[in-house]
Amino acid sequence: MIDVSIIVVNYNLTNEVRNLLNSIKKYVRDINFEVIVIDNNSQERDIEGLVYEFPEFKFELLNTNYGFGHGNNVGVKKTSGKYLLLLNPDTYLINNLPSNLYNFAIKHPEIAVIGPLLIYEDGGLQTSFAKFPNLRQEISLLFRPFKLISRLFLKLKMRFSGVCFDVDFIFGSCMFIRREVFDSVNGFDEDYFLFTEETDLCYRLKKENYKICLYKKAELVHLKSKITDREPLKRFKQTYKSKMLFFKKHYGKIRFNLMKYGTIFLLSLRKWIDKTKHQTGESQHRQKIYSEIINLYSKTNKIK
Repeated sequence: MIDVSIIVVNYNLTNEVRNLLNSIKKYVRDINFEVIVIDNNSQERDIEGLVYEFPEFKFELLNTNYGFGHGNNVGVKKTSGKYLLLLNPDTYLINNLPSNLYNFAIKHPEIAVIGPLLIYEDGGLQTSFAKFPNLRQEISLLFRPFKLISRLFLKLKMRFSGVCFDVDFIFGSCMFIRREVFDSVNGFDEDYFLFTEETDLCYRLKKENYKICLYKKAELVHLKSKITDREPLKRFKQTYKSKMLFFKKHYGKIRFNLMKYGTIFLLSLRKWIDKTKHQTGESQHRQKIYSEIINLYSKTNKIK
């Protein structure tokens, strides 16, 4: 019987997937596990070479990219482990993470989803969790002083909280989930193409009174947005598009309108502040993105 199914959804990160798979081979012991790599129709077809490089692992090369959530759902359906370990391709193991999470989960059946500490290659601490979207968060994301304060509070919480503490949602870079729990809410909502799908999943689980926690004795290196950082403004736009979808799905009319018009105001303010500074090609492009998002939020009936 398979204890843990490790699922990796890839798009154009063959070298990173290779490093991740090698780290799995190096460190994972003491549990029955399987690995499947779902490729979301990468333009870089060198992913096909990994099929022969790692014959002990499964590969599913999709012909169409329907998004990150869809890729994970496919991976879940093609595996059989009691627990699911969903990993981003731009991560790698530095210890026996799957066994660590599995043993902790067995001792704590009341916890449905567990996330590890995400760290940089130099050992620095990343943000590994967040609260469900609210206007205070949007302020911290758009204005640097508030962003620094928010990160400080999150890091203090990670440092001084217990070994495992309850959170709203953990980041999708690494999620350890009981299969029966994942199946009970029909997995990821495939309306999200990229970003916020893990927020949505955790929100639905919380509504069913499932516990979600960050486990500080588990660590994973995350290289941080290897694909989306190539086009940061495109990432920014997609993030806000997915957030609006989340607002529509889960927030009532009053809260939805508060988030919608509050975000429009904050983006307009950010755009005005940027205009008062020295203009570069990048800053002008960023202001254009702000305008596109404001327009998108103003016409919510166009969001699917």
